[in-house]
Amino acid sequence: MARPVTPRSARTLFESELFRGDLHFPLNTGYSRVPPLRERLCDILPLARLFLCQANARYGKSFASITRDTVHLLEEHTRPGNVRELKSQIDCMVLKHDGRHLTAGHLGLTVERENDLGQHDRIVLELPEEGHPLEDMQATIARTVLKRIDGNITKAARSLDVARATLNRMAGLRKSGD
Repeated sequence: MARPVTPRSARTLFESELFRGDLHFPLNTGYSRVPPLRERLCDILPLARLFLCQANARYGKSFASITRDTVHLLEEHTRPGNVRELKSQIDCMVLKHDGRHLTAGHLGLTVERENDLGQHDRIVLELPEEGHPLEDMQATIARTVLKRIDGNITKAARSLDVARATLNRMAGLRKSGD
């Protein structure tokens, strides 16, 4: 009768006579403990980048990077599924979404952090039943952040993790002479 795969150690199983001794001794010649991913936060970004490249190739997508907020959320997650769970999360995000950057929104989670003024970032968008154009939502977000940071475009762009030109476009701002 086949025995199920288990997270228990071979030694524990051997001692309780649930693991054959003739298999235990050859397998037990060297032991190396690999800590869970939640104890190796510095490995999350390199693994996420690797999985992003693999998923891009597998699904024909072209995500170039992962935003800081997304990395922050990935690091905060307890990750009971360890590396396979991280790989699955990246695969799902790439498969379900398009774009150049994987964002916290692709995870389906929200980020609440302190902004440059020590206030928590939270923007509420009301979505009409007939639709919600992305440009309108981006404009609302950009204008709200600019208002909170007293119109400082550099700080607002940094807070949103976008270039100044992108923020100007999102907010509908134009340079003088345009």
